Amino acid sequence: MGILLQQRGRFDIALAKYEESLKIAHARKDESLLATLQHDIGRVYAERTEYDEALTRYENSLRISGGMKAHSLVAKTLHHIGIVYQNRGVHEAALAMYERSFKLLEQLGDLPNMGASLQSIGIVHQARKEYEAAMEKYEAARELFEKFGHRRNIAITLHQMGELCVERKDYKTALAKLEESLKIKEELGDRAGTARSLSTIGAVLIEEEKYQQAFEQLMVALLSLITLRAGGLEPAMQNLCVLRSRWGARKFDKAWKEKTGEDFTGLPNKRHAKIEQTKKAVKPAKAKIKKKAKKPTITKKSRTPKKTTKTKKKKKK
Repeated sequence: MGILLQQRGRFDIALAKYEESLKIAHARKDESLLATLQHDIGRVYAERTEYDEALTRYENSLRISGGMKAHSLVAKTLHHIGIVYQNRGVHEAALAMYERSFKLLEQLGDLPNMGASLQSIGIVHQARKEYEAAMEKYEAARELFEKFGHRRNIAITLHQMGELCVERKDYKTALAKLEESLKIKEELGDRAGTARSLSTIGAVLIEEEKYQQAFEQLMVALLSLITLRAGGLEPAMQNLCVLRSRWGARKFDKAWKEKTGEDFTGLPNKRHAKIEQTKKAVKPAKAKIKKKAKKPTITKKSRTPKKTTKTKKKKKK
């Protein structure tokens, strides 16, 4: 249940479910389950970019499973510690973790998870601008994922290939890879992943000077990432800044007001207060648009039922 909720971007509910299971595991003194749950909770915090807490949980998992040196959970946990370092830009530490994980997976003959390690090693090469080596790792990873039908990992690999193509300014190939990734994520109900793909697609559309389309994609991505409190918010905001610069402040600000019902006063920063302001600004905008559309048809007779409808909506909330 927790894993499914996590994949759908319902991080708070997923954490609550995991914590409930953790209490049961403690009561039963089930160390194997405790190690697994600590690992899974770490993944949720990592998705929310709360990396210190994620590392604490991963280290708890490794400590509990200390006697299982060739266990798949140890390999997975090392891999996810590598991802945290990767997201923090500490590439050498990330690579060291990925390689430790890969060696354990080779010992276990765990081909699907070897694919995840190959993918992550590719990301390190990409960060170093070693594009040929990175694409080689991505292709090898994709082959393994396709062999075992791991669609979520296929989507992640396709997205990474798309980002690599963006860096190489091969926008046509980038868009094809990103749209393929997006389709799979939508089918899987991966809301956070969908938002990140839309953000990157928006960046490609900016380069192709399709500014209105880019704006639509980036706004959907921005609002989804704010709602989910998922990683990827900063790149989405950066892409919107680039769009405003390229498209022009007047056109961007007009589109922003049409979309949100509010004047553009700047993009949200990393502070939650500013982010919440932007989130709240969009919700009333939808109500205002609906209200304007109904005004021409309002009559004296229709006012009473309209009030009743509003009351019902409030009760539902």
